[in-house]
Amino acid sequence: MVEAQQTLDTRTAILNATERLLADYGYKKMTMEDVAVEAGLGRRTIYLHFRTKKQLALAVIDRIIDHLLAELRKIAASQTAPAARLHQMLVRRIMFLFDRERDIRHTLDDVYKALLPKYKTYREKYIRLEVELFAQVLREGEDLGQLDITDPVEVGNALVMATNSLTPFSLNVHHRGQRKHVERKIRLIADMLIYGLAPKQPNSR
Repeated sequence: MVEAQQTLDTRTAILNATERLLADYGYKKMTMEDVAVEAGLGRRTIYLHFRTKKQLALAVIDRIIDHLLAELRKIAASQTAPAARLHQMLVRRIMFLFDRERDIRHTLDDVYKALLPKYKTYREKYIRLEVELFAQVLREGEDLGQLDITDPVEVGNALVMATNSLTPFSLNVHHRGQRKHVERKIRLIADMLIYGLAPKQPNSR
């Protein structure tokens, strides 16, 4: 138990150090030696946990997405109406990633580029996990008669794809703009997407 906790603590220290270095210097300039120094560990210890710089960078991205998914799960499990939850999830997925990267000198954009095509496989996995969460709430809304959909997974995928243009994966640091502008855009998009799922009311004569 103690050994397992020490291993976890060491891994966390390595990932924390890597995130700081990626923010300050970017992926290309960062070395495994830099990570060891930043984490206060021997280089051999770094290689015991991560064999390559690419593997280490992917682990950092994994952890970021894990944190995002945890926040989306909390919203999905809340007691508010399904449409309100879906709206909140769409806004949160964009603002979480925006807030992560807005104050750092180097974004993870260069990491994504350097890791292609490997990252493409990882990205598909992340999207699938997000879609499953949206589909879960969509099914609930459908069962309650509050949402008009035929395929929760297909609609969940559409919701994610429709908002991806505002993620750091799609916008570079110069195009993201101020936080209030990004939030306004995602709220407008979420309004159009979610309210379009409401059951159609019959025309009254």
